[in-house]
Formats: sequence, C-alpha cells, structure tokens
Amino acid sequence: METVLFPICRTGYPPVTEGIQRGEFGLIGYPVEHSLSPAIFQGAFREAGIEARYTVLPVSPSRLKKTVSALFARPVGGINVTVPHKTAIIPLLDGLETSALDVGAVNTVAVHGGISTGYNTDLTGFENSLTSLGVPELSGRSVLVLGAGGAARAVVVSVARSGAARILIANRTRSRAVELTRSLAPRFPGVRLIPIPSDADNLARYLAGISLCVQATSLGLRPEDPLPMDPSLIPAGCYVYDLVYGPDDTAFVRKAAMLGLTASDGREMLLRQAAGAFEIWFGREAPVAAMRESLDRAIRSGASGCSGGVPGA
Repeated sequence: METVLFPICRTGYPPVTEGIQRGEFGLIGYPVEHSLSPAIFQGAFREAGIEARYTVLPVSPSRLKKTVSALFARPVGGINVTVPHKTAIIPLLDGLETSALDVGAVNTVAVHGGISTGYNTDLTGFENSLTSLGVPELSGRSVLVLGAGGAARAVVVSVARSGAARILIANRTRSRAVELTRSLAPRFPGVRLIPIPSDADNLARYLAGISLCVQATSLGLRPEDPLPMDPSLIPAGCYVYDLVYGPDDTAFVRKAAMLGLTASDGREMLLRQAAGAFEIWFGREAPVAAMRESLDRAIRSGASGCSGGVPGA
C-alpha cells in the first residue's frame, strides 16, 4: 500500500490533491498547519508497533462534503476533525456514538466495514485529564467555565456528568452563554447552569466557592491576547485549567500561579483526547507515556511551526 505523509512545516500546507491514503489516519480542519496531532500519533504508532501514517489535510468549509466523501470511499482507517468542521461533518456520517450525541460535535471518526461513526473524545479527554492532573472531585461543587464554543460545551457536559451542583458560564457575547445554558439545562435538571456577565465588576459577584475555573476560549494563543479574566477574582483553593497550551505556560496560568493558585495548561487534555481516538481506532490501550513524550518534544522544538494551540487540533 502506497502512503504519503505530508510534511508539517512553517511555509504552508502540502498539496491537497493527495489526501489521506487508504487505511491511514489523519486530521481535517481549516487551518491545520499548527497541529501537534501528527507528532502525538506517530509517537503512538512507533511505541505500539503499528505501521501507519498520520496526515494533516486542510479542508475549507466549501470542500468538506466532497473531501469526506472521497476519504470514506477509499476508505481511510479513521480521521480526527477540528474547527470549523466538528458539527458540519455530522450529517455526512453514518452514525454517532453517545459521546458525540452528548456534546453535539464530532472530533473523531472511525470507519469499519464501510460504516463511518462519529465520536467525541474531547469529552472523555477532559474527564481523564482532570484525573491525571489530580483535580479534586467535582460532585456537589461549583465550576466556572469561560467561553461558550465547542470546547466549552464539552467541558460543561463533562462537569455536569460529574455531579457538579452549579456551573457558571461566562462569555464575552452573553447571548452565546445563554444559548449554551438553554440547550443543556433540560438534560441536566439537577445542575444549576447559570450564564453570567464576563466583565470584572459583575463577574466577581458570582465566584465565591468555585472549585474549578476552566478557560475554554482561544485567548492566550497569541502573545498580544488579553487575559480571559482577572485571575485575582478567583478564590483561593480553586484549580485553574487553561485549555490553551504552548511551549511555555500561558499568561493566564502564570498569573494564577503567581497568586498561589494551582494551575495547568491544556496539553494534558490534548494528550488525553488523542489517546481516546487511538483506543477507538485500534481497540487497545493507548501508549500514553510515549504520546506525552512526543507531544512535549514537539512543543519544545516548535515542530508545528506555531506557538501553541487548543485541544482538538
């Protein structure tokens, strides 16, 4: 079987005419130049003794349907899906697993016997990362989620499933926080889902007693980005989890740590959602230690040609 592994480089995308080859694996999104997924999965394949390649394929929204049809016709072994296609790909699939139904988005597709099934490993990736990082149990606790996009939705579902009593959702566009709250509230009647103002003057009124603050926006990817909120408003004892990652701690993580708060960036969630995809595709435990080593090496070396990213990419 002839395969093509596209180079991940700083100068642009590889030719899009080749695509992800039969029986192989890869990532579709737009853009995907920054992705660290190839480093993670090639490390996993080496450790597991699997002869496979992982390719990135930039796919604009206008080309999604045609590209997915071609990939499934080959068929590929499986694909990861990142922004902006996590919801747009759903009607192009044969079915959805419970995790994708719960979140309303797909980041992993498995193809078996010509049948394509969508999964969401952001959900389990976030849950498993909390355990790995030693975040205390959230049952009966209060949680603050910054953001109202796809990553925030997975976080809210995960935290609600864990038994949190109250979830505060703050977003710069408050209507999006309200929309997210309304869409999930009927599924979690025992959880208080509360959209709150994101400005500092009003935000502070809601934060007493929160145990976990999750930063689920893209703020922090660029050095000039403002902080998503003033970390000094976060009460003592709250764990701060910024889903953005980079070669160094994000500004939000650094500021929180300076205030004496325990804080982590998003590389653990990136790792755990990738491990979930591996286990879906191969039906075996992922070599997490080797994947973490490959991820850390890629971040240190700047192999992706960018300064950081967010899980799912």
